[in-house]
Amino acid sequence: MLNAYHESSYLPKQFASEVEQAVKKHLLEQDQEAKLSELALIVKVFCKTRTASRDFHKILESAILMKIPELRKDHKVLHAIGLSFEESGLCSLDTLKALKKEAFQVEAELEIFK
Repeated sequence: MLNAYHESSYLPKQFASEVEQAVKKHLLEQDQEAKLSELALIVKVFCKTRTASRDFHKILESAILMKIPELRKDHKVLHAIGLSFEESGLCSLDTLKALKKEAFQVEAELEIFK
């Protein structure tokens, strides 16, 4: 369902809170099992449509920060999440700094060990 909203770049307000609650529940219940691709899509949709509450974004940021070790292994997803957050301005500066730091370290390691 989120993918369809992402493709259309529109999340109707009447469904926004329902979708937010469902995603929040998913993140809270399965934060350790959430896939990186799922997190990247959630970030894209909610940053693009700007419909979620600040509380939701805090939970999303926490889920992402807990996945930093996994994100280091998939630098494309790390970059996509960081870019979505940076362009939207919908995350805390600390989260953005942490993502940038990880992205820089991963890129430096890739460059050094080419």
